[in-house]
Amino acid sequence: DLAALDTRRLLGKTLGEDGAFGCFVFRHHELPAASRDLLDSINELYFLDRHWNLFGRANARVLDIGAGYGRLAHRMLAAAPNVTRYWCIDAIPRSSFLCEWYLNYRGCLDRATVVPLDEMETAIPRGQVDLALNIHSFSEMSYAAIEAWIAWLARLEVPALLIIPNDPHKLQSLETDGSKRDIDGLLGQYGYKLKVRESTIRNADLRELMGIDEHFFLFGRERSRSPARPTRAS
Repeated sequence: DLAALDTRRLLGKTLGEDGAFGCFVFRHHELPAASRDLLDSINELYFLDRHWNLFGRANARVLDIGAGYGRLAHRMLAAAPNVTRYWCIDAIPRSSFLCEWYLNYRGCLDRATVVPLDEMETAIPRGQVDLALNIHSFSEMSYAAIEAWIAWLARLEVPALLIIPNDPHKLQSLETDGSKRDIDGLLGQYGYKLKVRESTIRNADLRELMGIDEHFFLFGRERSRSPARPTRAS
């Protein structure tokens, strides 16, 4: 399905899969070798191009919250030379260490920076980030932790935010007692309005076959808007 949509020929030409670091690689008699990480990355890049003009935007600057080992950073920087800055941050120190090591291995540190959590308030200038990403990590955080991240994005005046949650239809936190809280109101409180919601797999038959019903949620925010004060309930 992705190969049919791959107008830029990212699969196998611009972006390949070498199976390094124990990545599970799948072989196909007609298509290039691929992994789930590679296919997810290509899918995310094309979504951002459709709705945010990723490949046509000059001097794009991206902030990845919960960047993990740097999977999407590596793929985006390889596919989009116009992305001139890519900051990776993660609340887990081990992930940050692996991310910096991996991106150095991939030769990405000329444009990518891994930000230690205790340097986040000073490492990234206000107004310098065009797009923030959160791929499957807000769904693993508490409401309070998510609010801290969203408030930080508002202070940085980040105008666009892509979230991919674990829940197929809702944006929710995960509390320590296992309960969940909706975060739609929290996003609105800090000025983020939903612009686009789209299935990660647009082919309905394929969604049913794979049993995957995840969605992209792209939010927009005006840079000039002042962050809202947290309410007592927050």
